[in-house]
Amino acid sequence: DLDRALRFDIESAAPGGSVEVHGVSIESVRPGVVYHSLGVDGATLDSLNAQPFLAEQLAVLQPDMILLDFGTNELINHGDAVPPGHEARVVQVIRRLRAARPEAVIVLTSAQDMSFRGRPVTATRAYSELMRKIALEQGCLFWDWYRVAGGAGSMRSWAARGLASRDQLHLV
Repeated sequence: DLDRALRFDIESAAPGGSVEVHGVSIESVRPGVVYHSLGVDGATLDSLNAQPFLAEQLAVLQPDMILLDFGTNELINHGDAVPPGHEARVVQVIRRLRAARPEAVIVLTSAQDMSFRGRPVTATRAYSELMRKIALEQGCLFWDWYRVAGGAGSMRSWAARGLASRDQLHLV
């Protein structure tokens, strides 16, 4: 029952020792989907590639599906362009995930149409095409946010309907 407060007391077994917390899993006893997120504001694919305990965590979590939902930060951090070498980094993380959890289905996504600081991010289409190509070549599933959401200019209508923030970058 999660409407009550939870308290965690963590102590090191050794006096003056340190403790590392790599995540907390709070699950219901009822059947359903268990969702774990590695995402934080500003995270990029490189953030995932830098995770030193990824294989160990996947062994504990044993996911059936792994969703790689990147693109927004990659595009806005590289001046409205797909970052150089991005395809190789995506393939690297797919290989790492498959080595750790070969049974898991991997789903790649594209970024949907967006604006950054009042200007349309035009590289979203190229990003969508690249991720589709990678998914096909690597045997992954693909969710094309760009096309499903309506393509170029569609973020304006999402924002007008109250489904995206006024910055036309974030969904609500």
